[in-house]
Amino acid sequence: MTDETVINDTAPTNNTPILEREPDSLVPHMETNSTLVAHTLQRDNQGFVTRLFPTDVSRIVSQHEFQQVQTGFEYRQRALRMAVDTKLQAVEEMCNHVLVTGKSEIRRERQEFFAEQKLNQQGCCPPCRAAHPARVAYRRAALGT
Repeated sequence: MTDETVINDTAPTNNTPILEREPDSLVPHMETNSTLVAHTLQRDNQGFVTRLFPTDVSRIVSQHEFQQVQTGFEYRQRALRMAVDTKLQAVEEMCNHVLVTGKSEIRRERQEFFAEQKLNQQGCCPPCRAAHPARVAYRRAALGT
């Protein structure tokens, strides 16, 4: 496998999920970084002593490699957080819609019930309405004495 095929295999495509893509700011660095890191680490880590006591170059390469992984992780974490927030907002809006729809249905049923009760009261008790002023006058007289 040549260096060109390694670079082409690691290039992001539109088919890869968003969490596996690197941010656009890292694309130019990603193309050559993997080969440079492999060559540098291979050259420096050939001996036992260099593995135990890494040189300044290998430390710098390791630090940059760590920073690259950390940047990719932060990007994936932000993308995942955005996806979770979007899903939560959709669920919240759906719940609000259900609440509003349910409340309007309850209000409609309550209004129908009270309208029906009012019609029943108006149509069934003409003698009660005629006797009402007499009862009020009797109560006023009882309170006045």
